[in-house]
Amino acid sequence: DNMIQSPLGMKEARTKLKARRLEVGFTQRDVATYSGVKLAVYQHYESGNRKLANANYKTIKAIARALVCPITDII
Repeated sequence: DNMIQSPLGMKEARTKLKARRLEVGFTQRDVATYSGVKLAVYQHYESGNRKLANANYKTIKAIARALVCPITDII
């Protein structure tokens, strides 16, 4: 199983995801483009409709790389 278990609740995890995106000055579209994740999928992670920690490792790693941060900063 490639799922990462987040010690954070969904609200805190999505807040961290959005905060990091804003910190680097990216739009949601920027993160989607740089990570290779579909925009709608990224929006679901940021809104909390999908839990990023339940995504596969490749997706989590790609989003972290796009946001120029370690995985632990966003999940």
